[in-house]
Amino acid sequence: MPQHSLATLQNFFNPVWKKVCDGCHLNRDTLTIAKNNGYRITSLEVHMKGLVIFGSMIPSSSLKYMV
Repeated sequence: MPQHSLATLQNFFNPVWKKVCDGCHLNRDTLTIAKNNGYRITSLEVHMKGLVIFGSMIPSSSLKYMV
């Protein structure tokens, strides 16, 4: 599916998705937002050509406390 088509679908379903999934937004670039706000991605699994992403992150400031 072309990215433009995917974005259109995400924008269409986003209002309902936010209500059903506790405020989750389909149309946000979560990884970029996390990185720009001081988080470091520690693991990442990409499925279905990027449609589904699982991962974990930690605040960058906590890196100095990890052993």
